[in-house]
Amino acid sequence: MQQLTILICTHNRWQLLEQLLLSLNAAQRPQDWKVGILIAANACSDDTCPQLEAYQKHLSNNKLPLKWFIEPTAGKSYALNSAIKRAQGDLIALVDDDQRVATDFLVNLSKLADRNPDGSIFCGKLIPDWDGTEPAWMRQGPYTIYPLPVPYFEPAKRECAVFEGDLPPGGNLFVRRKVFDRVGGFSTELGPQGHNLGGGEDTAFVLKALSIGERILYSPDIVQFHYVDPARLKLGFLMRFAYQRTYAAVRLGSGTGKMPAYVWRKLATYATNAIFSFASHRRQFYLIRTAAALGEIKGLFKANASARRYHPQIGRNTPPTWMLPVLTVVFGGYALHSAHQIIAIGLPIAAYMAALCVTMLLIKSTLNFSRTGPQLKSEILRYYLPYSIYALFRLGIWSFILCFLMALAGIVFYFSLAAVFNFSINREIAAGFGLLGVVITTAVQFCRHLLHIPGSIEASSNYRMSRFYAFWTHLTPERIERVTLSLLFIFAIASIAGGGRLGLYGQMESALGLISAAALFLIPALFWRKASEPRPIRAERTEKKPNILMLGSDSLRSDRLGVDGNTKGLTPTLDALANRGFFLQQCYVPCARTAPSLASLLTGLWPHSHGIRDNFSTLDESNLGHASLPQVLDRHGYHTIAISDWCGADLGKFPFGFKDLDLPKDQWNIRYLIRQGPKDIRLFLSLFTHNEFGRRFLPELYYLAGVPMTSLLGKRTRSAISRAAQIDKPFFMNVFMSSTHAPFGSEYPYYAPQASKDYFGCSKFVMSGLNEPFEVIQRQKQVKEFFDFEQILNLYDGCVRNFDYEVGRILKHLDQCGLTENTIVVIYSDHGMEFFERKTWGQGNSVIVDDSSRIPLIIADPRASSHHTIKHTVRSIDLAPTLLDMVGLPIPKEMQGVSLKPSLNDESIDPGLVAYAETGIWVTRVPSLEENHITYPDLPDLLEIPDKQDGTMTIKTEYRALIAGAKDRMVRTDRWKLVYQPMHDSIVYSLFDLNDDPACLNDVATHHPEIMLNMRALLEQRLAEDPLLQRENAHDRH
Repeated sequence: MQQLTILICTHNRWQLLEQLLLSLNAAQRPQDWKVGILIAANACSDDTCPQLEAYQKHLSNNKLPLKWFIEPTAGKSYALNSAIKRAQGDLIALVDDDQRVATDFLVNLSKLADRNPDGSIFCGKLIPDWDGTEPAWMRQGPYTIYPLPVPYFEPAKRECAVFEGDLPPGGNLFVRRKVFDRVGGFSTELGPQGHNLGGGEDTAFVLKALSIGERILYSPDIVQFHYVDPARLKLGFLMRFAYQRTYAAVRLGSGTGKMPAYVWRKLATYATNAIFSFASHRRQFYLIRTAAALGEIKGLFKANASARRYHPQIGRNTPPTWMLPVLTVVFGGYALHSAHQIIAIGLPIAAYMAALCVTMLLIKSTLNFSRTGPQLKSEILRYYLPYSIYALFRLGIWSFILCFLMALAGIVFYFSLAAVFNFSINREIAAGFGLLGVVITTAVQFCRHLLHIPGSIEASSNYRMSRFYAFWTHLTPERIERVTLSLLFIFAIASIAGGGRLGLYGQMESALGLISAAALFLIPALFWRKASEPRPIRAERTEKKPNILMLGSDSLRSDRLGVDGNTKGLTPTLDALANRGFFLQQCYVPCARTAPSLASLLTGLWPHSHGIRDNFSTLDESNLGHASLPQVLDRHGYHTIAISDWCGADLGKFPFGFKDLDLPKDQWNIRYLIRQGPKDIRLFLSLFTHNEFGRRFLPELYYLAGVPMTSLLGKRTRSAISRAAQIDKPFFMNVFMSSTHAPFGSEYPYYAPQASKDYFGCSKFVMSGLNEPFEVIQRQKQVKEFFDFEQILNLYDGCVRNFDYEVGRILKHLDQCGLTENTIVVIYSDHGMEFFERKTWGQGNSVIVDDSSRIPLIIADPRASSHHTIKHTVRSIDLAPTLLDMVGLPIPKEMQGVSLKPSLNDESIDPGLVAYAETGIWVTRVPSLEENHITYPDLPDLLEIPDKQDGTMTIKTEYRALIAGAKDRMVRTDRWKLVYQPMHDSIVYSLFDLNDDPACLNDVATHHPEIMLNMRALLEQRLAEDPLLQRENAHDRH
């Protein structure tokens, strides 16, 4: 029996969607077809999702089966592409949420498909569902408007083929599943997004399908009715619709690189007729045509830009990056030369207000003093008191500079008003405007962070985030953008008007000085309002060695991937990559903590061999040798690059061999942490440092732990790919993101579906209780009942979506640079995450369950002739030798991992490997530990700073062997798992049969003594190699 899936994308239109569902359920059912409904709720903020849940729960026997999911990224194309990957039908009917179907719709559609087994795309008749009478000007008379605001499609009275001249709209396409494999998905650069009515995604898809030989068949028997919103008949909507739809259509064309003269004549003709038309229907026609002409001009600009060849220049952004400092110097110099009154009166007042604001901020920060990082002993903190004062003074200076500029902007606005209305300057009022400048600018930035990255505020706030919940519900990107542009517009108009009035009265020098001073603020504001996207640069090189691009996310669980059985649709990009590559389903890290795990991944060594046993290891303790993956690739001509945020400082702390580093300093350094300052001043500065300014001048705040940086890191990665494309040598690029790390803060809109308006707990935006060092220790002691568990899981899922989307953007950029066919892409993590599977949360706290030690590992090689899932046990130490083998380089003898290339080439080959894992350092006694388990003091008592000048935190020497001896350990094969737990009086061994007991609940050691002996022998091999264990055993003997 064939399957038909009705695919519906919806955005905040439940009432219309409900009418569509009613019509589908009332339609006659085809006898030989199984029909189901799949709905993509696209960034819905109304009650669509709760209504769908209720609808699904109350499905009766006579209703069509319905599935739905949330697509958080706004845009119909994103929703379509995500839904297509989930659709199971042989035939997928794309139906809009504001349509109804005729009662014979399903029957006639299935008959058409049965009659034309070779037909790949079908369409039917689409007619307006008028609530009243169709206006005469809609399709009659000399002033008929176009494009029509209401979809209407009836190219013929009988069945016929459809060609380029008359294409069906997107809600009227019925596509064979296999067509999407040949044509691809819908362009995410096109299609409606929020209030943007621009379509074109369906036209682009249909045109591409026709270009590769797909056939479109029309039948007038397949009828749908499109709802007519009365708002669509208003002039404002008609003009906006004409502008955006014309732009979307024209940009699909092939540009010539030049703007044709006729479009300007057309615009002038339409605009003139609109101004001098006195009949309402004629004036309406020409206003709509004027809007369409503007859309055509914008579309031609876009098409021409796409037609121009990208030259191999770094940073070809629009406008050029050098323009800002040049314009700033020009206008600043002229303002200093001509704006005498502003300099004489405004600068001192701005400095005074800035000093006042910063003084209050410093007093508040001192009274509520706090520090980032782990909790340390008071004697250590007393030693660094002078450095803390210096750090606070440094942050105060930067705060003064920012407040001074904001206050000066307010004062310049006041001077502009004084020039416009011809009143004298009052210093007290000027000071008030200076304060207003600081308050308004800070408030706008606060709103921007609260909406887009609330984790940034949570990381530095002394106040409960619940105070902002009600305010947050009113924030949208469009509203913030409108407020920002309105403020800039008012500021610009005031300065231009003020300068113009001064000029009229002969004060030309003062006029130009005022305008120049205003330009000093307007130009940077317009430049920095939106960060420019790196431009793809086509690779033109002779080197044929494959590139390697590794994309990792800290704490990413493998079970969140669709290819690993997750049904939430969190990872469409990763799933698609796995389906065209290799998914290693049972990959394990030797220690589920970042530093030791990354070291094993890049060196192919066990932690006890490379010496990095925990996140507090020092360079002196490490023994990386000279055979790490980056070092070997560098020696063979690769350009090695490491890019990361606050979670990946270890990639630069230890000498892995990366030549280009885009990383923060060591995060476990007391000087670095002190420089981040106390919460209040840190919160103020962090509002202005989530950008290139922060990265260059205040990297401690730019890389602040807990702040989501996925999109920023994605942009830096795309920029690095463009730079690498210009070098005539292959690259090895390791990008490691904190996207899925606790406290599970993601960027807008990925956290938004989880931040329900009905949820008022402490974990609305991020997992609460992780801001202060003492809070982290306290939270590790707590059991599941102390957490908003379901909310935390939802936040984590939002982080996974965020990472998946950014990976998609990076892979698209890679393709635009022409590098896809010669780049091996690896998706990985340093470890997973425990969510109370064994009474505790975090990572590396338990080895009984695999949620920490099992990681997702995808290897996609475009040169491979096959792709499959490897279900046998592999280790992260096997990745480095595997990649070297795949690019044809020798594997160093020092590496303890093995190449998996034979298993990649032939899925029937079992590598026969044994995985080993050990727990990390417990920051406190976690609930999962048995009462008699060997333990050690809490983290603050373990840490020391042996070199006070350097400031690196490390574990005290006297505790290292004890910590190693207290670790739980495990070894596992495909079927068996042995767990080792050291108690004060003995070692407890547990054996689990993973075939029958994957959750490891039942110890079967007594039932399989021979297996037990074999597994203990495998574990003893690892233990015998550990020098810290040998030292601990020697100490016990004495």
